[in-house]
Amino acid sequence: MDNKDAIVYCINNQIHFVPQQNKLISCKTGKEHVTYITASRCLHLLICQSGEMVSHHSLYAAGWENHGKIVTPNTLYQTISKLRKQLQDAGLTENIIQTHPRRGWSISGKVSIEEKAIGAIADTLLPQQGLKGFCRKIFSVYPKKMLTSIARFR
Repeated sequence: MDNKDAIVYCINNQIHFVPQQNKLISCKTGKEHVTYITASRCLHLLICQSGEMVSHHSLYAAGWENHGKIVTPNTLYQTISKLRKQLQDAGLTENIIQTHPRRGWSISGKVSIEEKAIGAIADTLLPQQGLKGFCRKIFSVYPKKMLTSIARFR
């Protein structure tokens, strides 16, 4: 899948989740928050089954077992806890992950989740960040020497 065609989930019009890049992006500031790959896998499964309870076993499989790793229950609980914190840090104002004691977790059916192509969010983030934010993004992606070389050709 081309990065332009990558799927992005808009959660409550507050953050974008890019599972292919393990990123949460604030809709308000455009700031990116990188998640652990296992947390990203778990969040993706929860989003795909939004409104339904996802069992511990399903989350173990999605996060670790399908990738050749075996972990303790504590690791799963810590991952969900860190994921909640990362969602909050990215700008989500409410806890969207509900706990079902001794069974699993779910994302409430009341949570607004919209699936988009990654190109669709790029158009919405640039106006919010403005030219200054756009320039910061360019300078963070390309090495300083490369930009200096490009400027000399002008």
